[in-house]
Amino acid sequence: MRLFLSYAREEKTFCVQIAEALRVHGVWYDSRLVAGSDWWQEICRRLEWCEGFVYLLSPRSTASEYCLREMQMALDMGKMIFPAVIAPGTIAPEEIRHIHHADLSNGMNISGVSDLLNAIYEAELEMLRRKNAQQQQPPHARRNSGAYTNNHRDEPPPAAQPAPEPEEAVADVNSIVGLIATAMEAGRYEEAYRLARKAIEQGIEPQYINLRALMDEAAVGMKEQSRKRYTEHEYRAISQLVQRGRTRAYGCQAFGMFRKDNPDFDPDNLASVCFPETIQPEITLDSVPAPARSTLPLLEWCEVPSGSLTVMLERGNHKIRETLQIPAFHMSKFPITNAQFQVFAEDENGYPDPGWWDFSEAAIHWRDEHGEAQNSKFLGDDRPRETVTWYEAMAFCRWLGARTGQNITLPTRQQWMRAAKGDEERAYPWGNDFATSLCNTSESKLHQTSQVIRFAKGMSQFGIYDLSGNVWEWCLNNHYEDMDITSDRPRAVQGGSYMSTHQKAQIGSFMLLAPATCFSNIGFRLVLNP
Repeated sequence: MRLFLSYAREEKTFCVQIAEALRVHGVWYDSRLVAGSDWWQEICRRLEWCEGFVYLLSPRSTASEYCLREMQMALDMGKMIFPAVIAPGTIAPEEIRHIHHADLSNGMNISGVSDLLNAIYEAELEMLRRKNAQQQQPPHARRNSGAYTNNHRDEPPPAAQPAPEPEEAVADVNSIVGLIATAMEAGRYEEAYRLARKAIEQGIEPQYINLRALMDEAAVGMKEQSRKRYTEHEYRAISQLVQRGRTRAYGCQAFGMFRKDNPDFDPDNLASVCFPETIQPEITLDSVPAPARSTLPLLEWCEVPSGSLTVMLERGNHKIRETLQIPAFHMSKFPITNAQFQVFAEDENGYPDPGWWDFSEAAIHWRDEHGEAQNSKFLGDDRPRETVTWYEAMAFCRWLGARTGQNITLPTRQQWMRAAKGDEERAYPWGNDFATSLCNTSESKLHQTSQVIRFAKGMSQFGIYDLSGNVWEWCLNNHYEDMDITSDRPRAVQGGSYMSTHQKAQIGSFMLLAPATCFSNIGFRLVLNP
């Protein structure tokens, strides 16, 4: 989206920081005026050019005659308005007081920046809907926007400034989808988003591929990349304080607050400086060398309290309904990702170590025939790790358990269902009604896995993501009462996948597969037992 930033000149430094935060979009603010240009005429041209108006609210800007005129022009032109409060206690002008604002009054914090980026993303979707609606109207009925600088309406912005995207034609469905897929796989989410949006604007509608869903997936990637950049930015500033004796106390105080929001991010090991009493000793196994401790990215645990689960059990030739009592446990918030599994695969004391595979003769035999892990079909650090067997999932659990000194394993079927159902009978983790906005199934038409953080609205009662769709998930056992991990009997997978219909993604749906089964729609998640 092309954005116009309106601000008071005394707050230029803050404006520059916000412009940098929004660099995935085309951004303009008046300090970029070239020498000799007509200042107010250029303001008008830029208001015509922009699609969104970001108003940095402070006592100075809300009292500024020019800022208020710019706001009124933007409103009259029908521009998307994005208020952002940058000074505590600022009261927005009455005309925009009803619009939700991003709160940056305490600085460039992750929450405020994410709020602003989310608002812009939602506005882009609304803008597309408006454009599609306008295209259905005859030309004379379409709104003629921009009443201030008619003589400049059709001129492009100066070459030195961000310009509207070129109106290049998209050759055909195959080429555009190929370009989108290549950009997504390489992590170039902004490019993928632009290509998908352009295809939609040009009326390309593949029969089996949902371009809007691909665009949404790219937007999720853009937001996550932005979040990571700002986490790194905040951390680096804190690290500078911690590394100097004179400012260490201030740095450690800031790091304590930072760590509450980002418990797994500490590349400089500031915890050992600020909170040495909290560093736990290494846990070793007698039979294998102890690898260095490290935290896996995106590894978060959700508590699942004790509760009951009603299931059908086989008793001879009959099936009876029985209620099981499930003790409390913790489950990983997300399925294991590519980035997490890669740590195991690359650790010389990880995947190659035979000690993690000796839980069964069948696992040892399988490991002897397979020297290294197969590649995941779908790349991307935050996508679920698929193309993984039950044996590999079990070895990963044993390796990570030894690394952390915790009792980590695959979930039993009863644990998986308890985490998905919660305290009520329901078809899906979120309730009984299906929607493509809640999980990744064949109805989503993505035809690939999605980032594990994407479907926040589809989480379970206990805050666990992706229990329906994306990838089938290996369970420890096949039947509720079978806890033997030494056999080569089939194991259950639960939850459905991006290839499954929504019926297969229901909580009660499962399949029994040989433990050596390895497909691009099967992954796993973890359980932490007391």
